[in-house]
Amino acid sequence: MTRRFTRTALYDLVWSEPLSTLAPRFGISGVALAKACRAAGIPVPERDRWARKRADKPVRHRPLPPRAPGAPDSVVLGGGRWTGWSTSDDRSAPLPPPPVFEEDVPALTARV
Repeated sequence: MTRRFTRTALYDLVWSEPLSTLAPRFGISGVALAKACRAAGIPVPERDRWARKRADKPVRHRPLPPRAPGAPDSVVLGGGRWTGWSTSDDRSAPLPPPPVFEEDVPALTARV
């Protein structure tokens, strides 16, 4: 089962409950979820966060940093990295449409 999230939506989910209980909903392990977050630049809670929260001790909540220049704003979870191999080499297929970026170059340059 493959699920696509925006960085903000995944950040909110990851900080709402432990990775070990959240990850099985997407058919992955907590380690895989942490790796996906790390690759997308999403901070994950420290391992003792949930125990500290249950004990009414102060917990730190790290903010979501802005995404890196050129990085996508979506994260795909589940489904595995490789979905299959194609042995056909169909060069007569039409080219895909050019990509459309959410942020234009002047805005990106100003932000960087």
